[in-house]
Amino acid sequence: MTTTTSVETARRAARRVGVILPLAIGALATVGIALMLPSMPAEVPLHWGISGPDAWGPAWVYVVWTAGFGIGIPAVYSLFFASTKRFGRIGAFLPATILGITVFITALAVGLSLLVESPLATWVPIIAAAVLGIATTFIAWQVMPKLETEERIDVPAGIPLAEGQTAVWSGTTRGWSVNAGPTGLKVRGRFG
Repeated sequence: MTTTTSVETARRAARRVGVILPLAIGALATVGIALMLPSMPAEVPLHWGISGPDAWGPAWVYVVWTAGFGIGIPAVYSLFFASTKRFGRIGAFLPATILGITVFITALAVGLSLLVESPLATWVPIIAAAVLGIATTFIAWQVMPKLETEERIDVPAGIPLAEGQTAVWSGTTRGWSVNAGPTGLKVRGRFG
């Protein structure tokens, strides 16, 4: 078995990308929106339909929403991360996804806060936040260290069966992963 990255190096990178960076982004966005509150109207759109805003509420809801999701999601992930004993391929994708979700939520909240009285407020922040969130997830996933192991499974060449006989092979599986990337889909696993 060969490992290209140590587990501790991968865990450290996952902690930075999936916990520390999203918490910092969420906190900065929350403070930034709180500082914008005096310049925002008292009532701001809270929900949009196809034709534009269709629900309104107090501006402070943007601060609560950004703190709740922008800080809350990475905080919950940090609890999951702290209790995880095993660290596999998902250890690169999950932190990247948490970062991307945090970027999406905070970019949306900041965009809506900045453009609250603009006719652009309906779609521009949503589309920009979605593009930023997806791009952040992809880039973070690509730069995260990957734990790649090469293990061989000893599989018998075959079982001699008479005509009409049926055979079943069963076993337990551990360490399975399915990876999608630019070179296609890879399924790796081991039997034990």
